[in-house]
Amino acid sequence: MFRRSLTVSLLAALAIMFVFGLQSNGPWWEAWTIQPLNFHNWRGLLLGPLLHGSSEHLWNNLFGVVVLGTLSGSLYGKTTLYSLPLIWVSAFATTWLFGQPASHHLGASGVTYGLMALIVTLGLLRRDRPSLAALFVVVMFFGASVWGLFPTDGISASGHAGGALGGTLGALIFSRFAPPKETSVVWEEEEEEEEEEEEEEAHTNVPPLVWYTPSVSSDGEERKNMLQ
Repeated sequence: MFRRSLTVSLLAALAIMFVFGLQSNGPWWEAWTIQPLNFHNWRGLLLGPLLHGSSEHLWNNLFGVVVLGTLSGSLYGKTTLYSLPLIWVSAFATTWLFGQPASHHLGASGVTYGLMALIVTLGLLRRDRPSLAALFVVVMFFGASVWGLFPTDGISASGHAGGALGGTLGALIFSRFAPPKETSVVWEEEEEEEEEEEEEEAHTNVPPLVWYTPSVSSDGEERKNMLQ
């Protein structure tokens, strides 16, 4: 599953790079960006996430596509596959509805935010080792992306929020298609260890049993042999 997910993610990255190369042939691509409240802008739904405004913009998103795509695909293959259309449409819809009028929005960041939300939500829902490890990776490498959810000049916060919303909904709706989680949950193991420690302490704190056997001394008096 890892190799397949990595291969698909790399192919997606190559497709994005190919489209970026075509953008140098003229301003044709502006008609394919997402244009808020433009009722003739159906093409933005198809190609908007594949377009990028600069090389820096491109490489930032390629890193997220490869890493997050491989991670989510490896752990939650069908859930990721079923959630991607929802993420794609949700990012487009929120950008089209709430983006600044007469502006052009483009880039795969809405999809990467959706994958981040998918991994985080499933990590919180499942709480097994692989899911928590994936959640940790997202927080470590993409934690600062949370600031992209707040309106900033030149940043499509509405698209980011829409992608995250789609990823969260996808995780909730399609979580049943994810592989069975590990039977041993981290927090349950900790509780079991605590119970075992408490039982051991209870046994060690039991007062020693003291008993005696009566015996008779040579002078006929009863004597107590204390055994401990």
